[in-house]
Amino acid sequence: MSGDEYLFDIVVQTMSGDAILNVQLAPTALVSDILEHLLENGHCRICTLLLGMRQLEPSEPLVSSPFSQGKANTLTVVFRTAEGLRDDGYNAEDLVRDPTPHVGPCWRPVPFRPQKTKLELRNRREEGKLKPDGYSLLELKETGFSLQELVRFGKLKDHFELGYTIREAKEAGYDVHRLLGAGCALAELKDVGFTLAQFKRAGVNLRELKKVFEKLDLDELKQLGYGVAEVKEIFPFNAMINAGYTLKEMKDAGYTALTMKILGGYNTEELSSIGFAQKELMSC
Repeated sequence: MSGDEYLFDIVVQTMSGDAILNVQLAPTALVSDILEHLLENGHCRICTLLLGMRQLEPSEPLVSSPFSQGKANTLTVVFRTAEGLRDDGYNAEDLVRDPTPHVGPCWRPVPFRPQKTKLELRNRREEGKLKPDGYSLLELKETGFSLQELVRFGKLKDHFELGYTIREAKEAGYDVHRLLGAGCALAELKDVGFTLAQFKRAGVNLRELKKVFEKLDLDELKQLGYGVAEVKEIFPFNAMINAGYTLKEMKDAGYTALTMKILGGYNTEELSSIGFAQKELMSC
């Protein structure tokens, strides 16, 4: 009887005996096809399959394994953890389906690592009876790999779609600028601990920050480098003077001689000393 004339009935169960997959496959199918069916059914963790006491290799055809025709072939799935894989000497680069690095999470350069060839990776995986073509980012995440370990192998939006959180992205090194570019809200970034200094470096407008910070301290803003032109829209004139901004800074930010005389009580001599022309002073 040819291989195309019959199918193997495959049942996959957990160590506790719960059936999680029931599928029919041709004898020419590979063990990796069973793994793909598990993935399609939502079982996204890296695993190995046992037929009795025999561990099956992903690259072997079913016809070469001791499967039986005409009755259910029950396999036991053993889910593997990131910790166990690391203990066995595997890192994300050894396991990910596409090991080509992407740009790092922020301005810091990605440390150079010699890239393994596809053949080296395939051989490395087969040594551990893993899928020769590697695993998706989702499988690695569900197995327990952190975003920090996978950050080089996917774009930020890909990681969020997998279910990684903003806090995990922050811990992995993503900065405010990159997170805002990925669609994160200012309030979300504040909630995970980003500081005013980090928002400043990302060029976030103070009016926007005022919406998410209950109170902005002018002394802190000045220390961080916010100028009069940035703070004058949310703080009064006298508050800026009391915080240490100079009259020259006030002038450079657009305050007229008349405004400064009215709001601060400065006389013509004081205003002349910071560069106001006689014509401007005559309007006071």
